Amino acid sequence: MFRQFFVVFMLLMTSAGSAMGPEAQEVMQQRIVDYFETYKGNDPDAYAAWLKDNRTREAYSMAPLDARLEMYSFDAERWGGLELSEIEFPEPTLGVAEARPVNGGMPVRVTFQFEDEEPFLIGPMMVGIAFDVPQNWSDLDSFTQQVIDESGIPALAIGVMKEGEIIAQAVRGRKMLGQADVVQSNDTFHWGSITKSVTGTMIAKLIENGDLDWGTTIAEVLGDIPMRDEYRNVTISQLMSHEAGIQQYNDFSPEMVDEIVAAAKGDRWQDKRRAFVSRVLMEEPLAPPGEVHAYSNAGITIAGYMAEVVTGKSWRALIEAHVFRPYGMTTAGFDWPASPERPNQPVGHWGDSAANYEAMEYGQMEDLINILAPAGNIRSSIADLMRYGNAHLEGMSGKDGYLRAETVKRLHTARPDAVPWGDSFYTWGWGHNECGHFFDAPKCQAHNGGAGTFYAEIKLIPGRNMVLAYMANAAEPSEAIAAEVLAAVYEHYAK
Repeated sequence: MFRQFFVVFMLLMTSAGSAMGPEAQEVMQQRIVDYFETYKGNDPDAYAAWLKDNRTREAYSMAPLDARLEMYSFDAERWGGLELSEIEFPEPTLGVAEARPVNGGMPVRVTFQFEDEEPFLIGPMMVGIAFDVPQNWSDLDSFTQQVIDESGIPALAIGVMKEGEIIAQAVRGRKMLGQADVVQSNDTFHWGSITKSVTGTMIAKLIENGDLDWGTTIAEVLGDIPMRDEYRNVTISQLMSHEAGIQQYNDFSPEMVDEIVAAAKGDRWQDKRRAFVSRVLMEEPLAPPGEVHAYSNAGITIAGYMAEVVTGKSWRALIEAHVFRPYGMTTAGFDWPASPERPNQPVGHWGDSAANYEAMEYGQMEDLINILAPAGNIRSSIADLMRYGNAHLEGMSGKDGYLRAETVKRLHTARPDAVPWGDSFYTWGWGHNECGHFFDAPKCQAHNGGAGTFYAEIKLIPGRNMVLAYMANAAEPSEAIAAEVLAAVYEHYAK
């Protein structure tokens, strides 16, 4: 639930002219072999030791060790280990390995970017599915169906908007695996963490209205809630950019979910959210605020609750008033797409392949996604996701809309004192320069999201005046193949 799906590993190609002998490649290859041997052991302590011995210091700016170990435990359990099959070096310091999960499923591709000098430690890494993107296609419908056939994803929606017009859109597949109902163009998919940017958009309007300021602190709004001193001067801009040192709450055990829900007092969601915020603000920071970037669902939830407090309105009411209605998002709403009230909407699926998909039951995790709603609880059609993205793209180009252009640009621009996110920045629900290594594209801004059973991704490409959107009713392997799928769509329609 709310696993940190915003995982973009920029593969920084080193110069092919670097002086690298065979001994250097032997060292790199051995590090890769050791990685898979350690991974197969299903021993978190051994994996932690491998990380400390083989990764660069800069690599840890993406996520702390505890978060990496949680991700390892999750992947090791679902894959049962990885059996290495081959290693290639397409660049002197770029190693690409393929492996097969012991438990079955699609092959896994792991990319390792090494330093170009001794001791040749590993910087960025990317773990994804070894997926062959369809090559011969003429329209988005046929391409999308080929992706579904190759991946086993139950349903997939892909869209392209250019110069403010939807030029291609495909919605294909089954609402629930094993059932006959096919998805329709206006069916909705869950956005997951793309919601963070929507919360940021709403707060930006409150800033324009004078209810908040870019530098408003937690204590100024939530001063009646007991909190550690470290958090008192944290600003809403730091919260919305994951720079507040707040505990992450990106992975949830059943025990943690039960604990959070049990502690949530009151009948309204904002009352339950207050109980969660009170818990978080008494926890020890991950790091001193303003020193590290640590992706945090809890930090965004605090910012959303601050908006509720200053306006006296619920987060849902604020999103409807300041995002859905002004941007014409007629299919947008909250909660999972399928429910007893909406039985013909797409159903989310647990699992990582058609061999083990399990349809999500109505209402599953409903309390948790509503308590943390500002971080990830919106759904819509593929067209409305693109309309939302285009509103930001227009503001970035200087066009005033519901938000002034200068406000939109500020949402997409790092502060002078911002904490870097890897080699880039993250602000107000948007990752900067996140076209990915698959894209031969100008700089873009993006976000993705998934709450375990759905996956969604949006990319804004100002240099082409394009919005790309991608949605699926299964998180895996949808997340793993999204970059390559969207790159192929971009190359087709950017001309």
